[in-house]
Amino acid sequence: MREKLRVFGQITTGDRASFEASYGEIVSNAEVSVIAQRLASFLWSNSARLGNFPAIDVRFLCNSGQKGLLKAAQCPISPSIDVEYCLPSSEVSTAEDPEASFIEVFCSILETIATSSPEEIQKVDLARRALLLHRKNLAILFRSYSVGKFLAAVEFKFLEPYANFCQVYLRLKKKSDTHKEASRLVCEILLMELPYLLGKVRITDGMIRITASNLKGAQFYVERYRARGFEYPICISLDDFIFD
Repeated sequence: MREKLRVFGQITTGDRASFEASYGEIVSNAEVSVIAQRLASFLWSNSARLGNFPAIDVRFLCNSGQKGLLKAAQCPISPSIDVEYCLPSSEVSTAEDPEASFIEVFCSILETIATSSPEEIQKVDLARRALLLHRKNLAILFRSYSVGKFLAAVEFKFLEPYANFCQVYLRLKKKSDTHKEASRLVCEILLMELPYLLGKVRITDGMIRITASNLKGAQFYVERYRARGFEYPICISLDDFIFD
């Protein structure tokens, strides 16, 4: 039976040139794009939705009066929603933590237009706290496994400043003592490649093997990964994991 692809939600920041003209001296569009995708992916990992929308595109306006949501309308050519939000550049420039300002804005938008239940709002608040606390080091769970004597988790972090490029880590915990765990970087891939390249984790004769999923089209991504000069399946010695 083939696996079903769960699609990551997407939050984007509108026109790059317009964003850079308003806030570029304080924070770049690339940095804020990573914040947005980190938020969307964290919600995905916690089985939360962006409301009824697969994508939200936020256009920031810096001089439209009072701070806040100006407009939210469904895009006429896709099921995404287009948002206009006033965030004065003076407020960003005087903020002690400009990055936190954008985290709060994205979460506020989600709570206003993209959630339909208290449970979903709680998940947005969880995401807010996680992003504010961990920032660039936020590890997002992709998939977990029970593998022999271990509990395995595939996690990813976004590779700054690219909103669609991530570092993938494998974290192992011993079933006999879950306080003992170890984590290791295993690859750097595009976000869209995650569901295809990271399908199964197996341990045989002291070697960990990460192989492709059963999703249609997985072989295409395998060949593309190999064309970049990497070996596949991904093989790691269990001895490379140092358990604390």
